[in-house]
Amino acid sequence: EYLHIGLSILQRFEKRLVDLLAESWPIQAALSRFHKTQVSVSQLQDAHPTGMSVDFVVAHCHEDISWLRTALLHWARPGLSRLFVYEKCGEKVDAEVAIPTILIQVDDSATGGRKDEC
Repeated sequence: EYLHIGLSILQRFEKRLVDLLAESWPIQAALSRFHKTQVSVSQLQDAHPTGMSVDFVVAHCHEDISWLRTALLHWARPGLSRLFVYEKCGEKVDAEVAIPTILIQVDDSATGGRKDEC
């Protein structure tokens, strides 16, 4: 989808500008990489017609994670995705997402290491 948007924008530019962009940015290399990735994705889809499962993992401490609702609508496939939230600050988090969510309370009180989302 984004490839088509980008190409349609390029087609509106004057040839001189397109040539300048091609000299400044590795457009052909990017297009080649895109097509190789597209072939790889197609091969994976052929090998796994029902889809592959994926687990999303988030370390959490005080920050708003409402962005997950929007992101997972695009990334998560129902029945093939789970969300693991590692809660590092003792809060009760409800991500309010439409996939199974596993909340894991992490004791981060020991000395050393970071005490935030990382």
